[in-house]
Amino acid sequence: LCDKIKALMRSSAQPVSIIASFLPEEEGGKGHAGRNSSPTSPSARQGRLVHGATLSSFSSISLSPPLISFSLKTPSRMADALIRGSSSGEPHFILNVLSHLQADAAAAFSRPGLVPFLHDQDPSDKAHPFEAQETFPSTHAGGIPVFRKSLGSLACSVVNLLDLSKVEGGVPASASNGNGTSILFIARVHAIE
Repeated sequence: LCDKIKALMRSSAQPVSIIASFLPEEEGGKGHAGRNSSPTSPSARQGRLVHGATLSSFSSISLSPPLISFSLKTPSRMADALIRGSSSGEPHFILNVLSHLQADAAAAFSRPGLVPFLHDQDPSDKAHPFEAQETFPSTHAGGIPVFRKSLGSLACSVVNLLDLSKVEGGVPASASNGNGTSILFIARVHAIE
């Protein structure tokens, strides 16, 4: 795994990536699956909402253990999904490291107010950025969409986070003029898809 991470990071000059995760069930992240289904079973994945966001702050910080870091502005759907998914210790998000040919995907997923995508909806609907990409379901992170043409995709779980407004010299959330703050996420890499 360490060699694969190192090779992936060497092939990317400035890592730009798209992070994807299912939204928590209590926020409408689950549609037609039953309450008692396993979150990784096909019936549980059907009808779930998946959300994606562009990251330009992604970095590999350790190979042993395999760790990455990135920051997200808060409040955000993605930050909430990652925080709520972090308790399991299992991979709960995919980080797709983009190639230079995927600038359109980076732009599409960076739009403010991007609505979540209904997983398993009609693939002929190309209006959502997830449908504009060739994807396949993750085998390590519960079927979350993995971008087929990315340099590589990491199945990860959050292991720690740091509210950057509380770092010495940081701007407290109350003084940020309503623009929110950021959280630094540290995540373990479980597999490369």
